[in-house]
Amino acid sequence: MWLSPDIESRMIGSRHCIYSHVAGTHPSATEKFAVKLPLIILSCVVMLMLSDEARAQANDGTDPDAPIVAKFHHIRPYEITEGTPIVVGLETGDPGIGGMMIGIVSLNVYDRFGNVAIPKGSKLIGQTIRQVNDRREVQWSGLQLRGTATLQFDPPLEGCMPDGSAGITVSALRQPDSSVAALVTKAFIVPH
Repeated sequence: MWLSPDIESRMIGSRHCIYSHVAGTHPSATEKFAVKLPLIILSCVVMLMLSDEARAQANDGTDPDAPIVAKFHHIRPYEITEGTPIVVGLETGDPGIGGMMIGIVSLNVYDRFGNVAIPKGSKLIGQTIRQVNDRREVQWSGLQLRGTATLQFDPPLEGCMPDGSAGITVSALRQPDSSVAALVTKAFIVPH
């Protein structure tokens, strides 16, 4: 194993804790901690491996033996996080490549604190980029909030169908009021 001998011996001891617990004896507080220690270590290792910041730091030409620093993102009010779907009803849609699209937000979009970040009735503005099989790749580049402001997205939101499948079908683009969606690809804050 690649762990220090001290931690490795605790892990071996933790196996004993599991067996003694199954046998009916009550483990001590130290034994309970020893059982959790491997899970804590594994969680930390996985978190560091999956961190985008860690990968970027590892590939930026710095010392490969330098420690990797994990940075956490604190979610703020009115922030729409990555992966959030925005349900849109098409007002106008041009199925041609480069065609302009306008969609009306069908449902309120909430932040993680329960605030309405994007109210129902706001407009998304986008265009078709290219054809991929029987679908059009759509990018939503702007958001007009009702009576307040217009936001530009950088990078744009990706157009998709309500089920989350990539791209928008040509039949949906030709039919007014068809239900489509936008997928947030990078977190952003809606000013209020």
